[in-house]
Amino acid sequence: MSGQSVGSVRPTQLIYTYGIGSTVDLPQFSAMVMGLDDWPASRMEEIREDRLLRVVRSVLGSQVRQLKAAPLQDETALTPFFRAAAVDGVPVAAFPRWLVCTQCRLLAPIRSGLYSFRYDSNRPERSCFIHKNCPRLTKATAIPARFLVACDSGHIDDFPWREYLHGGGIECPGPLELRDVGASGEAADVMLSCRNCQKRKPLAPAFSEEGKASLPKCRGWHPHLRVAPLEECTSLAVPITLGATNVWFARTLSALSIPSSSDPQMRRFGLQSKRCEKSRLPIV
Repeated sequence: MSGQSVGSVRPTQLIYTYGIGSTVDLPQFSAMVMGLDDWPASRMEEIREDRLLRVVRSVLGSQVRQLKAAPLQDETALTPFFRAAAVDGVPVAAFPRWLVCTQCRLLAPIRSGLYSFRYDSNRPERSCFIHKNCPRLTKATAIPARFLVACDSGHIDDFPWREYLHGGGIECPGPLELRDVGASGEAADVMLSCRNCQKRKPLAPAFSEEGKASLPKCRGWHPHLRVAPLEECTSLAVPITLGATNVWFARTLSALSIPSSSDPQMRRFGLQSKRCEKSRLPIV
């Protein structure tokens, strides 16, 4: 699954909407933009803006050596075959890690082995996860579970489905299922249940003050940092919905850039050449 392109975004979206640690809603699943350790730094163009670099260093420190642009790909210069075969781009990983089968409503993590990733080389945006042994439909598609937990310290994690349903100290193998019992799509119309012990619980109580206090404490996880250890965190993990506007905020710095060329035709050509560029999203 590594290196396969599953979509594309504009460079401005990487700055203001889909920066590192944010979730990108792709047509068939959701992905998180990974940290700079996974980016192809050797293939990223350096941004030579001394004033902007000084401002960034004043905020982040002198360890910032240089500024680089996101890896771009001119979509007009590639055929669909070469666009799918290319491996450079902004790396993403599937998040949340819990999926729901659209047919039998099975709720399980990707690591359970019950879901497989189906890559479409001709139409990467159609790539999706498949429930391999769905009893209702062969190769049923799976979608992200749309509830997460986050804390004020900037950590984000999958919703603690098993702990929420069974409570602490109770070991039940499941499996779980997640069904909509109403038309609104809100937490009040979502029911979590266990096929093994038959226990059922709506999602609405998790959003109450009492329900938030009963959730497990924050694990201190940064999903976009692949090798980062869990951090000690004393903040309360509260439930949020996937795609909520308060999940991720951009922090931007800017500096006035004056083109070095005095030829107006060169400046015009330079601007036009950037119009079709996009950053691809290879899943890692």
